Amino acid sequence: MLNQYMYQAQQDALNRKQNSINSILGGSEGAQRNTSSGQDLMSGAAGFLNSDAFKDFTKGIFKNNTNNEDISRKGFAAG
Repeated sequence: MLNQYMYQAQQDALNRKQNSINSILGGSEGAQRNTSSGQDLMSGAAGFLNSDAFKDFTKGIFKNNTNNEDISRKGFAAG
């Protein structure tokens, strides 16, 4: 995932560089770069992983048991 993020950052930097050169020279933007479905999927996944919804989800998973319930396994008590 980090490789995908790095690749996308490099592509964004190239696009910004090309747009800057074109604006200085007064040229058009040129051909648009199309992203693959894999790049789109990874971009969406990265967006979700950085969202507040994901943070709340992970907090819920790693939350301590605050109900003070007895979590011992039944059937193993000495009787």
